[in-house]
Amino acid sequence: MSLFSPARCRRTSMSAVISALLGAFLLAGYACIVPQTSYAAVSSVQTADTETNYRNPATNEIEDSGGEENEALGSSMCRGVVSEKALVETDTDGNVYLSVRLKQADQISNLTVESDQGKNNQYSQPEKAVEGPHNATDNTADWRVKIASADANLRFKMHVDAMGRDVVYFVNLTNLQDGNSANFAAQVTPGQGSPDNDGKQSGAADKADKSKKASEKSSDDTEEGISEYDAEGKEVTGAESTQPLDLNYPLVIAIAVGVIAVVAAAVYFAVIRPKRAKQHQAMLEAAGGDFSGDQDADTDASAENASADASDEHKAE
Repeated sequence: MSLFSPARCRRTSMSAVISALLGAFLLAGYACIVPQTSYAAVSSVQTADTETNYRNPATNEIEDSGGEENEALGSSMCRGVVSEKALVETDTDGNVYLSVRLKQADQISNLTVESDQGKNNQYSQPEKAVEGPHNATDNTADWRVKIASADANLRFKMHVDAMGRDVVYFVNLTNLQDGNSANFAAQVTPGQGSPDNDGKQSGAADKADKSKKASEKSSDDTEEGISEYDAEGKEVTGAESTQPLDLNYPLVIAIAVGVIAVVAAAVYFAVIRPKRAKQHQAMLEAAGGDFSGDQDADTDASAENASADASDEHKAE
């Protein structure tokens, strides 16, 4: 058989597909069964300074319909509407929320904010801001919206009733300081959660140190009984220590069935099918050889009969 015969190529391709499927099933099973350690962010509340810009900081283009001829008016308007201070809140899941105080509140509606995290004019989908507390005396309203991060370029779009249209401008946050010095209605409590893998307490060395401390504490407390500790070095007691591993059992079963099916297919195509093909070929070759032998025997018999007939005729003459 040729090295590049169609049959050999088909078997090679099938083996590659089966290997890839088996690897995918095993990786999925590992991800479902092996417990994964995750870390939440530490919640924070910070006050920031606001900088407004009538031009897109990433492109230096004016996107508002007022255009170049109204740049001075547009710049003055967006600076006059956005208060100098804003609130930035980060919850324990790492979500970042901006609270901004807008003046002339009775003229403003439908605020949306888009985030350009990389500052390369790649803005996210608009997030609709939620209007919050009003101050009737100052005619201000606080708006809260989710953003990508405090470092992103922010595209603001809001409807101004007096102008009868939407206005587009940009905001950047600077000089973040811990606390809520501008008296916004904060919804996040600072200091909750624990650092993630990028925080100050990240890394395998830190977890190893915590595990070591947990082991030392366990040894010191042997008189009080056996205690269990998690990967963070915190004691696990009561019902927490007896909880079974939280597995997605339907998914695990499906993966097991899939692995069995893939292994069975691999055995069939790699072992059983080639063996049957060889057996079938051998049978065909054997059948062909017997048929050829019968033909030779018949030919020899016919020749002998013809020779005997000729000899009889000669004698008769």
